[in-house]
Amino acid sequence: MNSQFSIHRRPVLMTGRGGFTLVESMVALTVLSIGLFGIAGMLDMAISRNADGSQVSIATNLASEMMDRIRFNRVNVASYGGIDTTNIGTRPPATQPMAMGDYDQWRARLNATALPNVRGLVTVGSSGPAALSQSQIVVQVLWRGGIRSQTMTMSTMVTPE
Repeated sequence: MNSQFSIHRRPVLMTGRGGFTLVESMVALTVLSIGLFGIAGMLDMAISRNADGSQVSIATNLASEMMDRIRFNRVNVASYGGIDTTNIGTRPPATQPMAMGDYDQWRARLNATALPNVRGLVTVGSSGPAALSQSQIVVQVLWRGGIRSQTMTMSTMVTPE
């Protein structure tokens, strides 16, 4: 049997999609943008906190330096009372050359730092039993860091020799 059949084949239609639609691309781009903005915000915060930490470290070193100077000259501890590096009138008198030199050097070091609007304060008060002649020393370094004012405060007790 020799019959001739004619077979007609129909073209196969694609039932799946071959790519992304414009809407899918826009959604993916939006999600990616939100993630990148979040990372950028965290990076900005990390950099500003690093700068704050650097400023606190500088202020700590400067306050500690003045505290050491006062401990070294503990016999004349009262001459350091009331120091304010933004007011030259609080400079110790010429009769106290070591305290006067400490004031001048500390003031110069404070002004040479990158701390904006820096100010150094020293307070000396009596503390403890009168027989011990103890003095409480408070050294403060104040500055304006970013949008807020910051303060580094150190306190110690000194007894004259």
